[in-house]
Amino acid sequence: MTGAVASLPGVLAVIGVDDRGPSDGTGSANCPHCGASGRYVIRFVCDDGTTRAAMRGCFKLFGESQSLTAQLTQEAFRRSDDARLGRRPLATWWAAILEAVEKMQRDHDVPAFRAAVQASEQRRQSWLRANGYGRRRRR
Repeated sequence: MTGAVASLPGVLAVIGVDDRGPSDGTGSANCPHCGASGRYVIRFVCDDGTTRAAMRGCFKLFGESQSLTAQLTQEAFRRSDDARLGRRPLATWWAAILEAVEKMQRDHDVPAFRAAVQASEQRRQSWLRANGYGRRRRR
């Protein structure tokens, strides 16, 4: 008799990394996934709507979601970091995606989350088309 391999959900986006240790490399945290001790705990949202955490070794077990929703969510978090560091302002469609992630974490409503991300992407694409992106520019 062979055992079934448990399938873990894909990662939509990393929402934070908690540093739980001194700078000498030792840590005082335990992995929420397997219980191993270490220093850094990665918090992330999965494509099934759950928010999970794991250390780097276990985090690698969760496959990266290849969906457009995951790509847009990761880009929204990257743009949010850029805005926080003062590199550029955060566009409203990226902010809407981040709000949808927060709402999904509260309500666990994945279909509504996917719809909100899709609506934000449509707004972004409309703006890009209206402002000449995606076409050849005349000189």
